[in-house]
Amino acid sequence: MVDPRRRWLFYFILFLVGIVQAGLFVWQLRLIRKSLRPAEEAARAATANARAMIENERPWIGVDTVWSEKLEPGVIIQKAYVRIKNTGKTPALRMRATFKGSVLPKSAAPTAPQVSSEAPKPLFPNVLDFYHPFGSFVLSDADFQEIIAGTRAAWIVGRIEYFDGSNRPHQTLVCCRWDQGRGVFIPHEQGNEAD
Repeated sequence: MVDPRRRWLFYFILFLVGIVQAGLFVWQLRLIRKSLRPAEEAARAATANARAMIENERPWIGVDTVWSEKLEPGVIIQKAYVRIKNTGKTPALRMRATFKGSVLPKSAAPTAPQVSSEAPKPLFPNVLDFYHPFGSFVLSDADFQEIIAGTRAAWIVGRIEYFDGSNRPHQTLVCCRWDQGRGVFIPHEQGNEAD
């Protein structure tokens, strides 16, 4: 028969070995957790980079030029045009765009037109698209004199709505006012936005 003191010593040594193993286990868990932090940070950075690349690869539609001949009374302003361009790297899908010209009192600002009645179409990267905001509008002598006097202003406003390849909607709003001194349409302080 085994001496009870030896058995007790054997159990005590087993108990100490168990404590040492538990300590080693906790220490290894801490080391594993510590070694995973850089991997987690790298995964977060890779996710952010992927999102940035997707955002960078999307279509970006904006106004390239707003042009018009000099305003004169009685002349149809049909030679005015707005040229838009997709400067992004992918096609804009289901794009709808419209631009409207008007002559309003100086204190009145026009609102962007709705595009729901416009036919959707794609706009590929680096492709130009033209719009004639005044159509067959004829500038009356009275409107022309008020533009010269500064009591009325000629405006071109527009809206572009489109989707990117991930089916996310985007919009560009354009608001330009005729500057009689320079003889050109210039961006207004308000009403020009893009996302």
